Amino acid sequence: KDIDVLYAGMIINHFGHFLVEGTSRLWYYIENKDKKMDIAFLMPKNQKIFPQFWEFMALLGIEKKHVHFIKKITRFRKIYVPMQSHVFTSTYNEKFLTFFKGMRDQVLSASSNLKNKEKVYLSRRKFKTGTLCLGEKEIEKVFKQNGYKIVYPEKLTLKNQIKCMGNAKEIVGVSGTGMHMALFAEKGTKITVLERSDVPVSEQFLIDEALGSESWYIGVNQNPFPVDHSIGPVLLGITENLARYFDDRKFSYNLKNVNKITKADAKTFVKQWLRLYTQNNNNQCLSRQNSLLARRLLFMADAFIPLVKKLKQKGKQLKTKLYPYLKSSK
Repeated sequence: KDIDVLYAGMIINHFGHFLVEGTSRLWYYIENKDKKMDIAFLMPKNQKIFPQFWEFMALLGIEKKHVHFIKKITRFRKIYVPMQSHVFTSTYNEKFLTFFKGMRDQVLSASSNLKNKEKVYLSRRKFKTGTLCLGEKEIEKVFKQNGYKIVYPEKLTLKNQIKCMGNAKEIVGVSGTGMHMALFAEKGTKITVLERSDVPVSEQFLIDEALGSESWYIGVNQNPFPVDHSIGPVLLGITENLARYFDDRKFSYNLKNVNKITKADAKTFVKQWLRLYTQNNNNQCLSRQNSLLARRLLFMADAFIPLVKKLKQKGKQLKTKLYPYLKSSK
């Protein structure tokens, strides 16, 4: 193809991972728009494009015809291969925030109705996909009572999410993709991450460090069993850790809600946990934390497989056994 392209790396079908991994070379595009480069991503087999991707490209002023997904060996007139500004959970350099600052400045400069900087709480309560988070309602309620604006990111366009982050003086939320959006915040913005499992998301440390943020990481999970951060389910609540955080900031909250778990959330957690970790892939993830527990769960797996799925499995097994006879009869 007789064009110049910027090699942007691998396309990743996950908004959060694209945010922190798929943008690591795009700082060069922000600084060199005069070169009129197209953008080229490597696309693995069976990969898809996440919904917000084209919003990203539109905000960068890149038309669809100038984005290339490389699935086979392709030669271009010239290929720019910038250094990575960030390696996931490992390191970053001075170019890390260039891409995010460029997009933030573009969005804020086009916004005429900006208010005074706000304290923002990013809620996952209305997020219908991803890790199931139970018990966030009481946490959200306390922050709302104490002057925080409650934001449901999935209800906003990418442009308005960036605008919200760029106009925030403090950002609070449960760990995950939503909190990675702090990349669009200004340097020095205060960050409080409510950890949903026993293993903090180390990627967030790099983001907060790059922003030069005053950062807090508070354990709010009440999980009675080990869980994987990205699989869930997670049981959240006003833990003693969070109560101390509230006390330090003179927040008003109901002491009766500390360590409280509703019956409905408890039942849902146990049901979902058993359903998820009796599945082979998830069980393998669990085995890294507790191999004996994971092994014993496999013996229980049959109890959680729906009847229809059992019949399909039996049908496949029968077909496999009969295959030699069916083949010979043909």
